[in-house]
Amino acid sequence: MDCVILSGFEGPVWNRAIGPYSLCHYLRKNGFSARVIDFTNHMTSSSIDKILDKLVNSKTKIVGLSTTFLAEQNELVDYMHKSDKLIPDSIVESLRRIKKKFPTLKIIIGGAKSVYLKDADYVDGIVHGFAEDAVLKLLKDIGTPNLHFYKKENGKIVIPGENTTWKIDSFDFRFTDEDGILPGETLPIEVSRGCIFRCKFCAYPLLGKKKFDYLRDPKYIKDEMVYNYEKWGTTNYTLTDDTFNDSTYKLEAILREVSTLPFKINFVTYLRLDLIKAHPEQAQILKELGLISAFFGLETLNQKSATIVGKGANVHLIKEFLPELYYNLWGGKISVFSSFIIGLPHETESSIQETFSYLKEYRDFNPSFWPLSFRGGYYLSEFEKDPGKYGYVIRSETDWNSPWMSSDDALRLVAESNTIFSNKPTTWLTASLMSQGFDKKDLLDVKIADLNFKLLYRQKLNMVKKYKNFILEN
Repeated sequence: MDCVILSGFEGPVWNRAIGPYSLCHYLRKNGFSARVIDFTNHMTSSSIDKILDKLVNSKTKIVGLSTTFLAEQNELVDYMHKSDKLIPDSIVESLRRIKKKFPTLKIIIGGAKSVYLKDADYVDGIVHGFAEDAVLKLLKDIGTPNLHFYKKENGKIVIPGENTTWKIDSFDFRFTDEDGILPGETLPIEVSRGCIFRCKFCAYPLLGKKKFDYLRDPKYIKDEMVYNYEKWGTTNYTLTDDTFNDSTYKLEAILREVSTLPFKINFVTYLRLDLIKAHPEQAQILKELGLISAFFGLETLNQKSATIVGKGANVHLIKEFLPELYYNLWGGKISVFSSFIIGLPHETESSIQETFSYLKEYRDFNPSFWPLSFRGGYYLSEFEKDPGKYGYVIRSETDWNSPWMSSDDALRLVAESNTIFSNKPTTWLTASLMSQGFDKKDLLDVKIADLNFKLLYRQKLNMVKKYKNFILEN
């Protein structure tokens, strides 16, 4: 095997991240053997060792680690403090062991948390951003003089992941039999990359794209759905798209393809509420497509705050439209998740309390509040590039002050919100629970607090055990 990528997804329910699978598919299309080993954050070091010993040999060039969704299950204890163990000890031990056994192979990390591991002794290189072209080139260059010309920091190869050859418009991705997909499993499917907006707190790459850039041809989306249905009976999806409804044209084009499927799909995704308000026809299109839960990153209901961070819609109209959309246009049958950030410019405790009051009237909007943080990394938000310009004094990534509130104030208000609102499963949690036997209708009524997460976690561990045995046997 030329390349083996370890991946995993934090939390007590069954999820897969599309990134490692997308990368391996692209590598295979270009003549290299590649395979994803998933759920490794729920495996012991001994189990990971057995899998690596089966797949890795002296000809293996890369063992990769996808960090974005990795964490030890018991480490994420509140809304602010990230785990000291970004990568579980079991994975680190296995990576060190396989590197010692095969000194010429490269341990390459990527994903959102990779910036925090730049000094890790077991890491040979880091890919920042989208990895398809970067890892393909690296595979070709390992063992040649070309490797000496790579940029290095602290002795580690550092590669900006910017795709030029890989194109999403004609991306013909497929999961494989080797991936151990479960019958009827909810699967991620990639629709586009990038976002047409430039919210100042956002550090994702490909911000400010044009409306029709980085779009996947809907024919390829349909073909993938047909393949998944014929192989595994899959009809439930998480659509990976930073703003799925960034144009009505895109929604209509996808609907034309999806409406010809011989089965009905269900999906969850990120949406912009202000775009549905501006283009009300989108509400019906999304319903016809099979939307069952929408993630709205509202962030604030303070007009000054919304304007300065790039959420320039009229907040008063948004507050009027959300009930209209949820109760009337969607008939309360499509759940919504509304996400807010506490600590944005001009957001005061008083304005947050006004937001709380509004949402107390509409608890069906499942609000969740997060404190503003300055994480830093390879990609920086506008706030992180020049925090003083926006009124912030930064002492650490989670310790800041502004003319409107401090990080301590934000944390206190987040804690207060948790005592006020009791949410129902929405978006990614809905999709994950459907992989573990829940029906979408049941999830409209159950509250998250009523779910037996210990039981769900034991169920997930049993599923991981079956997956591990499958990998060892195939």
